[in-house]
Amino acid sequence: HGGAAVLKGCRYALVVFIDSALAFEPARALANEGDAQRLRGDLDAAAKLYDHAIEAGSRNELPWCGKGQVALEKGQFSEAAACYATAVDITP
Repeated sequence: HGGAAVLKGCRYALVVFIDSALAFEPARALANEGDAQRLRGDLDAAAKLYDHAIEAGSRNELPWCGKGQVALEKGQFSEAAACYATAVDITP
């Protein structure tokens, strides 16, 4: 109502729309933790977290990108390329 006084008999409903991308997703939380481990230098722990994230929500591209980055940092270029290709394929 823009700050105007609510008149007698008028009803207002507050509707909240939640963007599904911002809703809590286990895959996203696991991918975020994988990112943190990767940035700390623990590539093996990061890879495990990304794998768990993929299992939790394989249609999320974030863990595939993280897994690709781990593979790249380990010098596993074919694995990195495959992970990035999967991330691109599932990105809407």
